Amino acid sequence: MKRFLCVACLWMTAQLPLAARESKIAVGGGADRIAVVEDRSLALVGVIEEQSLFLLNLTTGAVIGRIPLGFEPLVTVYDPKTGLAYVGGASHDTLAVVDLQQQKIVADIDLKGGVYDLALSSQRGVLVATHPASNRISILDLKTRQTRFLEMPQPALACAIDEATGQILVSLNGGPLGLVLVDGSTGELIARLRSGAVTEDIAMDNSHNRAILLNSGSEDLSIVPLTLAGQYQTIGLDFKPTRFALSPDQRLAYVTSRDNDRLQIVDLDQGRIIATRSLGRQPTGIAVLGDGSYVVMQAGAQNLLWEREANLPPPPLVATSSPKNQSGALSGVVRDLAGRPVGSGTLQVQGRTVPILPDGSFLVPQLPAGRHDVTFKVPGYPELKIPVQARAGYVRTLSDIQLPPQLELGNANGAGFLPDGSLYSDLLARQLMEQAATQLKDRSLTLLNGPLGPAPEFKQFLPLVKNINILDRDSRYTTDLERLKIVGRTLKLRYLVFTQVQSNRGYDSRGNPLLNGALRLLVPFFPLEIPNFTPNQLRTSGLALVIDLKKARIGDKATFWQANAEDNTGGGPLFEEEADGLFRQGIIRIGQSIVKQWQEQTPFKS
Repeated sequence: MKRFLCVACLWMTAQLPLAARESKIAVGGGADRIAVVEDRSLALVGVIEEQSLFLLNLTTGAVIGRIPLGFEPLVTVYDPKTGLAYVGGASHDTLAVVDLQQQKIVADIDLKGGVYDLALSSQRGVLVATHPASNRISILDLKTRQTRFLEMPQPALACAIDEATGQILVSLNGGPLGLVLVDGSTGELIARLRSGAVTEDIAMDNSHNRAILLNSGSEDLSIVPLTLAGQYQTIGLDFKPTRFALSPDQRLAYVTSRDNDRLQIVDLDQGRIIATRSLGRQPTGIAVLGDGSYVVMQAGAQNLLWEREANLPPPPLVATSSPKNQSGALSGVVRDLAGRPVGSGTLQVQGRTVPILPDGSFLVPQLPAGRHDVTFKVPGYPELKIPVQARAGYVRTLSDIQLPPQLELGNANGAGFLPDGSLYSDLLARQLMEQAATQLKDRSLTLLNGPLGPAPEFKQFLPLVKNINILDRDSRYTTDLERLKIVGRTLKLRYLVFTQVQSNRGYDSRGNPLLNGALRLLVPFFPLEIPNFTPNQLRTSGLALVIDLKKARIGDKATFWQANAEDNTGGGPLFEEEADGLFRQGIIRIGQSIVKQWQEQTPFKS
């Protein structure tokens, strides 16, 4: 009886039409996605702050159900065959199965990890979930509710199912071949296809046998053919995309931009934006209805907006050429890996060659609106090609164009000194640099790291040298040598000098004999003795490894320079700072000894 009354309520509320062209339904929070029931009268919205699934009647504009989930929902899909909805969240390991008629959770399916995206095929009875935190996907049989887990090469983001073949499409976070095709029945990886950067959403265009990818990293759409007859295409966007949906005829893509409060409508056949409009506060998830109108989640306003009449200009049937005055400009700064502007070179775009100025900046005026490939050519560096989207009347700024590592060291002759982090190692590095400066007058010397932190130009290389293991147990160079050569090529260093210091001490606990003799005269029955714990027997060993980055090869034997210092007297009783000073004096002597060895063996050769 309760089930009948619920169904009757849903039917009755669907019969009360609204006259307004636009309506907003308050939900009290934000949502990332929207799922629309097949008959287009019901929207399913997982509201993050409420940790609930909201049922919204699009005919009346009313909230007709609120189902508590107990977790923050990220994505919802609907199965019209069973009337069930499936809800997942990034911080929740189970998938909630919701009966919409009963308006309650009827099952929880353990997927052993948070969910980023879901794709459901009612025809094939399969649901796919992506788990970026564990580099895998889950394939759920909707009938038996048995789950298979498949490992992915990189973190899995978006997913879709090709109804024609049953193949599963999964986008990976990393690498240019970021779209993988998986056999849905065997789990076999069929192919890896080209994609954009950070593909966060996928839609299937079954009428053209292609997939449409939304790439937030490269700010564009990718059209990926699923047959050999198709052609890969990239469509640049004016604003960073958030989510998108296809029109019923699968010819238009409606793209939201949360950061810019915009909706961009893209003609996929023509490969260009045909309209842009303001769309409230922080639009996220969007769904397009059968009549071409749409519903969109406004996260900033915490409501669902329904535009019954989109009132958008119809796309032209034939692509038209842009007027000559419809152009923009491109500016930016070209930097090396250390973040320093390069002072020479050119860039090429649209058959034009533009110089890079001494401060690393450039300006390309009168650049036709549309997508262009810009090629940067800087002496000593590999060519770098970047796709850009020019907008009419706007200057597109690329402030952080970073060149790849140089191919060769060339005429680099500098020396960088890098302590290993042990006590007094930075002091030895400074001593060697200062004392070697007299015999290395023709080279630039740099302390790459020290007690005040890394040198500004070296700071970005800290992750590259972290936990580096440059030598094997036979003191031969490992493959980590290539990581150091990247540092050398970028900072114009031919040599890297690693320093290491080991120190230890003993203690003299015998005490002062005169003081202890007087104490025994005063207290004859208690033979007391006062120790003084004087630090003595100070031992210091310093080592310097000089790597010629131009000549060193993996597997070559490394050469060390080493010296020792000792002090058997020590400092005053209980004064560790005196021992510290004596250690530092020992480091100075070690540095002098190593530099003297350098003078005899000349590791810094031309």
